[in-house]
Amino acid sequence: MSFRQKRSRQGFGQAKRNKIRYPDFQAIRINRKVVALTSNDHIYTRDDEQRIRRLLSNVRKIANNEEPLESIIHKTSRLIFGIAGGQHFHEGNKRTALAVAELFLKFNGYTMSMNDKALLDVVYKASIGQACFK
Repeated sequence: MSFRQKRSRQGFGQAKRNKIRYPDFQAIRINRKVVALTSNDHIYTRDDEQRIRRLLSNVRKIANNEEPLESIIHKTSRLIFGIAGGQHFHEGNKRTALAVAELFLKFNGYTMSMNDKALLDVVYKASIGQACFK
């Protein structure tokens, strides 16, 4: 997986932004949009909400003592594995995992390549239980 820091825009540079920004319930909206692209029904229950809340809370708690880039990579990985492997949604978990990870990186001034075959392979394997997060 490769990450690049985006060029700083005036007022949005890394020096001015020390605090990590997190996706909140954008994950649910993203999943709704992802599922709509395939004309499947978006199904979301209270149990799903509790699981996604727990995942987002756990992502906030991990890797806080690491260097900023390492922390971002660690948290992005947890988001991808957590959503793709946790099957928090009834449809579109892999696509949602990638989109939420991309949003998280964008919030924090980084990007990742969606053309990275290794990344896509890991997301697929996480979704079927053949890859795990350590």
